[in-house]
Amino acid sequence: MKSKIQLSALQLLIISFLSSTTWSACSIRPITHAELSDSSVDIIYTLGHNQHRFTAESHSGKFVARTFLDKKLLDENAVDSLNYYDFVHKASNFMGDRRRVASVNNAESLASCRAPYTVVIRLSGDAKTYQGCRSIDDGNLSRLVRDGEFLLYSKK
Repeated sequence: MKSKIQLSALQLLIISFLSSTTWSACSIRPITHAELSDSSVDIIYTLGHNQHRFTAESHSGKFVARTFLDKKLLDENAVDSLNYYDFVHKASNFMGDRRRVASVNNAESLASCRAPYTVVIRLSGDAKTYQGCRSIDDGNLSRLVRDGEFLLYSKK
């Protein structure tokens, strides 16, 4: 009976340790409302021979999304603040997920990449950048771009 109780305590200790280390390794620092008040998300990617760019930004209480093709502005719209905040959180989660699997994307694979992309998130002056390759990204960038285009074309 004594060994059963000790085993249960040991199991509890191991489970407690594993759950705390897993949580801290996977958690992404929450973005505050103050950081979002002056922020932007910039996605630049190559598709074929064209350079595409999507930007969403918040400045002085105005929320705007833009899309470019080869540095030419295609569309620009004011966007809803709640949808903008949701998109910034999705972009932040995307960047956190990509950084966790960055060991797979070594410098050699990025150097030989034919479809590179860059995601930049600016939160109150602090910029975080991630560079990747669409061909080894399992469609994650495409989903983020789709969410950005939905933001751009959704009604305010």
